[in-house]
Formats: sequence, C-alpha cells, structure tokens
Amino acid sequence: MCCCNEEDFIFTDYSKICTGCGRELPILKLDSFNLFSAPLMKTYSRKLRFKIKVSKILGLHSGPKITDPIWKYLSEQPMENPNDVRHAIRTSNLKYKHYDCIRLFSNIFTPFKIITGDVRNIEKLLMHDFDKIFIKWSQGEKASFFSYDWLLRYFLTKIDSPLLVYMKPLICLKKHKKYLMKYNCLMKLGVVEKHAMVWH
Repeated sequence: MCCCNEEDFIFTDYSKICTGCGRELPILKLDSFNLFSAPLMKTYSRKLRFKIKVSKILGLHSGPKITDPIWKYLSEQPMENPNDVRHAIRTSNLKYKHYDCIRLFSNIFTPFKIITGDVRNIEKLLMHDFDKIFIKWSQGEKASFFSYDWLLRYFLTKIDSPLLVYMKPLICLKKHKKYLMKYNCLMKLGVVEKHAMVWH
C-alpha cells in the first residue's frame, strides 16, 4: 500500500501525482507576488507560459483535448520522425496546430523516440536559466521580451540537449542575432557565448 510521501510526488501546473500509486491531487495556486492582487492566480505569467513550453518538450504535458481534430488528422498521416510531424501540421488546414506538442505527437504517431534521463532535473535547469534572464529583463527598461521559442532553443543548446530535434528550425538569422545581442547585453557578457554562434 502506498503511503504517498511528499518526495514521491511529481508536480504539474495544477496538481501533484504520486509516483507510487498514481493518485493525483489538485493544487490551488495562490498569487504571492502582488500584495494587493486577488489571491487566485489569474493574470498572464511569462514564467508560466515558458514552463508550459518546457513541460511539453519534456513530455510532462498531456497535450490537446481528446476532442481536438489534430488527433484524428495525425493518425491518418504517414510519419517517421518529428520533421514529418511538423510538415504534416504545417500543411494541414487545422485552426489550432499545437506545434509545442510535437514531441508528444512524435511519441504517439512515429517510431522516433528520445530518452532524456532525469526530466525533472532538466526542467529545473531550464527554469533556472529562464529566471535569470527574466530578472535581468525585469530590472531593465521593460523593452519587449524574448521569443519563448528562442529562449527554449538557446537553453537547450547550452546543455547540448537532443530535444532540439523537436524545436522549429532556426530560419531568421536576423532575429537570432537580435535576441542574442539582447541576451548577452542583459547578462552583461563580454563576449558572445560560443555555443550560441551557430545553431544547426
């Protein structure tokens, strides 16, 4: 019989799940950032937005609702890898394409699989990197923020993650250079980091 010790739980954005017995318990998050806000989380959160992207690429997200037409559409497509999945989605007439869920779709509809190891540790690393740049940005002049996809790709590149295969290929070098310069400026780097110079 499972005793559901706290260290055995994994956490989603809205619940915690016991790895021993599978029991899922709801979590009601409170807004502790703003002293004068309503107690329940209801405003746009850049960190939460990024965390959702992270959870999807790490395979910690269940994806679109079962009623979403993308499931039936992809089940009818001949696909072998993430590139095939991306192409199928891009050429579809679907209103909501769910590009962030390409890893999940690949796992279900293709033989392509990647073993990532300790996904919770990777999640902590990615969120730690996000926190660092978000704090720097928040202390600045409140210029426009980064593309979440660009940040995720940048952080995955830093740790040489095989998960990059699920990311959209880098197309616009002009935007890449703009974000890279902005990132280095905020982090007060003297030189551009080598790993960020060229993304394959």
